[in-house]
Amino acid sequence: MYTLEELRKQIEQTDACLIEILAKRFELSKQIGALKSKEGKEIVDRSREKQLFEFYEHLSKQYHLPEEFINRLFKIIISNSRKVQK
Repeated sequence: MYTLEELRKQIEQTDACLIEILAKRFELSKQIGALKSKEGKEIVDRSREKQLFEFYEHLSKQYHLPEEFINRLFKIIISNSRKVQK
């Protein structure tokens, strides 16, 4: 059995991984923004966002996470992704 400190350390390591993954996602969003600009496409793509939220719904069920939480989380992530695409 883990101690409280060991579990907290694991949470810190997991949080560091989350931040690293978010940084990678935002870098990809910048690249997507550059391509959209070059191709004259709009930043917001509602059909793509619909696909993503269906995907997130599937994953939230697969991992037994509250769907509402996952939706709120990704609304924030996508909103900020749009900002870096501009």
